[in-house]
Parts: sequence; C-alpha cells; structure tokens
Amino acid sequence: QLRPYLQLTVAVMITSHCANLSVAYVSYPTKVVLKSAKLIPTMIVSTFFFGRKNRYTTKDYIVAACLCIGAAGYSYDPSKKHATE
Repeated sequence: QLRPYLQLTVAVMITSHCANLSVAYVSYPTKVVLKSAKLIPTMIVSTFFFGRKNRYTTKDYIVAACLCIGAAGYSYDPSKKHATE
C-alpha cells in the first residue's frame, strides 16, 4: 500500500528538480511571475480532477489573476533592458 505514495514522491522530486534546472536560465523576476502564474492552471486542473467537489468561483479566478498581475507588476523594472537589445 505504500508503493503508490513512494512513486508519487519520487515523481514530485524529479519534477521539482527539473523545474529548478529549467528556471536557472531566466532572471529572478521571471521566476517570480512564472511561479505565481502556476496558481491558475492548478485551479483549472483540480476542477477537472475533483469536479463539483472542488469548484472555484469566478471571484476566485479573478483574485488569482490579480495575484499573478501583481507579482508581474512588482517584479517589473523599466530601467532594465531586455537581454535581446
């Protein structure tokens, strides 16, 4: 009975490690925005998996979007130039 939990633990550890490796190539503000934006897909996926038991209201989605926009605005620095310029 413990085996599925161990498999899930290993999968989460591997995905966390891969996520940390992938964000090593972007700036800190980009990391903050991407990590905060993870909330919205998580809400959508949980709605599909748990159905009516875990419904989010329109207000919940608006609050999550405001959180993401706030993190993006907070980490935005207009004095910095883009890497491509």
